Amino acid sequence: MEQVFRGTITDVDELKSNGDWSAISFEVTESDPSNPEYPQVAKFDYFKNGEHKKYADSFENDFPIGTHVEVHYSFKANDWTDKEGNERKFYKVSAWKVMKLQEEPASAGDDEGDLPF
Repeated sequence: MEQVFRGTITDVDELKSNGDWSAISFEVTESDPSNPEYPQVAKFDYFKNGEHKKYADSFENDFPIGTHVEVHYSFKANDWTDKEGNERKFYKVSAWKVMKLQEEPASAGDDEGDLPF
């Protein structure tokens, strides 16, 4: 099942890079929340490697804070063993596609006020 979240980028973390891969995390605040007092806020991981590394490297320039976006994402669970040998699991919300959305035009007001009758 495809997951999609629409909103405005409100924070971008520092880029992490190591030769063949780059990763960046970013926060998006929901557009048109059902309850405007409590919009949903999501934090996404954006990991790219190989020939796709350039997309993570240029993320901050391509999607600055304030950009309206549509994020396609998936949930991931990863197993990990700590130094003491304890098995652990951590979860991520991984963005795999980020697209700019058109700015919504500001409301011009009540058009009925301009009617001659």
